[in-house]
Order: sequence, then structure tokens, then C-alpha cells
Amino acid sequence: MSRKPKQRRRPRPSTIALASGVVIVVMFAVYARLSGGDAGPLTYPTYTAEQIAQGEQYYQANCATCHGATGAGNSRAGIPALDGSMHAWHHPDSQIAAMIRQGGFMMPAVGPDWSDEQITAVTAYIKEWWTPQQRAAQARLGGTP
Repeated sequence: MSRKPKQRRRPRPSTIALASGVVIVVMFAVYARLSGGDAGPLTYPTYTAEQIAQGEQYYQANCATCHGATGAGNSRAGIPALDGSMHAWHHPDSQIAAMIRQGGFMMPAVGPDWSDEQITAVTAYIKEWWTPQQRAAQARLGGTP
């Protein structure tokens, strides 16, 4: 009785490796969408100096304790940066307003009774930390407070 030699099966990629590959592809697609890719002029909302100054007051009084005076966050505590170094600019204004009003994840609702003008002022101040490219990409996401 002769035995057939075992056929070697090619190893299947692990689920983790496959998932990682999918995540990387999605990240590149999102980046390409947000970066615009076109050479046209950058367009994004601008705010008055008064709005930005008011936003700074609200931010320093209500947000700086956790997110830092310059929006750098605290990665050890799991508090995201609001400056251009992380993902804040990937969210439309409506989502930023909802986080301020309702909180989310670990963030408390810091402005549940704030007016739209107050929310806009804080958002305007935060956007001062973003590059023009980030501001234009965020503006394409739409949504206002």
C-alpha cells in the first residue's frame, strides 16, 4: 500500500493581516478624499476676529483643562488633540457641535445650553490651529452647528 505524499497547502493570510490591509486601503481612500487632490483654490469658512476671540474665552474656560491650552490633548489620558495633529478636522461642524452639547465617549457635555453662536465661536477658535488644507478638507465634509 503506497501513500500519497501530503500536499502542502499554502498558508492562508490571517484575519488580522487581511483586516489590517483593508483598514490601510480605507485610510488611503479617506485621505485622498479629504486632501482634495485638485489644484484649485482652497475654500473654507472664515470667521471674524470677534468670533475667534470669544471662542478663545469659551475654549480656555471650558475645554483647555482637558484638551490643553493649545489643543494638544493628552494621549496618555486618551484625550484627543484638537489642533491639526490628530483627527478633529476629519469631523463636520455638526459633529463637533454635538460633542460639545451632548458629550460622547469620555467627554462630558461642556455646553449643553450653549447657543449656536457660542458653538461657532469655539469651533472658529479651534480651526485657527488647522492648516488651510485641513480647513478646506473639513469644509467639504459639510454640516454646520
